[in-house]
Amino acid sequence: AWREVKRVGRSNSPNRTPEQTQIALFWADGGGTETPPGHWITIARGLSAQQGLTLAQNARLFALLSITVADAAILAWDGKYAYNNWRPITGIQEADLDGNPDTAAEAGWLPLIATPPFPSYISGHSTFSGSSARLLGHYFGTDDVAFSTVSDGLPGVTRSFTSFSQAAEEAGQSRIYGGIHW
Repeated sequence: AWREVKRVGRSNSPNRTPEQTQIALFWADGGGTETPPGHWITIARGLSAQQGLTLAQNARLFALLSITVADAAILAWDGKYAYNNWRPITGIQEADLDGNPDTAAEAGWLPLIATPPFPSYISGHSTFSGSSARLLGHYFGTDDVAFSTVSDGLPGVTRSFTSFSQAAEEAGQSRIYGGIHW
């Protein structure tokens, strides 16, 4: 994991493909954007329109999804501060201090996307995405629902998925491409 993030997560990495860069920026959801839970609310809004949900169905869907991301936040942030793992920017820049002879510090290494001001493990975005994908799969009766969505952090870009789990997997992988998770 350390080598992969160091290789593809670097701000100017020649090893990251243009699509991987787009994925990292699409799912970045940093400050001033809809945030990771909001990204899944946006996905649900699109699905609601696509599926023609009624007002009552929407009330249930958005209540369940909101409860899901709230519970995910509690679990993720409890884990983050229980384990207090450093972010790649620290782990790579200060690798000479980790006691591992197979890692070498690179003082100038910077990630593609801004490093959040809280511990790395566990990934909040992956927690929000995994739990939201599972909830949507249960709500719609299958994981295999094709949909497209946008990101307010990367205007003009639409990404399409064949399942909720495919979107959640991509969101999780985006954190490695962005250089902020292991």
